[in-house]
Amino acid sequence: VSELEEKKMVVKNIAGAIQYVQKIGYPITASPHFSEVIVSLGVARDEKELRNLLERALKLSLIGEVHLKSLWE
Repeated sequence: VSELEEKKMVVKNIAGAIQYVQKIGYPITASPHFSEVIVSLGVARDEKELRNLLERALKLSLIGEVHLKSLWE
């Protein structure tokens, strides 16, 4: 697994996302899964911002998945 692949993940819940981000660190972008298009809702620099982004992203996702991506690739 390359370094780039390790810094991207699809999550289905807030707890899983927080656990993942604790391993790789901030800042993180969160994008709801719409279809083939991934649109970031913003950047989280701490857990409070991450929770807010994830709540919005999970509500907007058509299939209950959110793409997380480190900005330090």
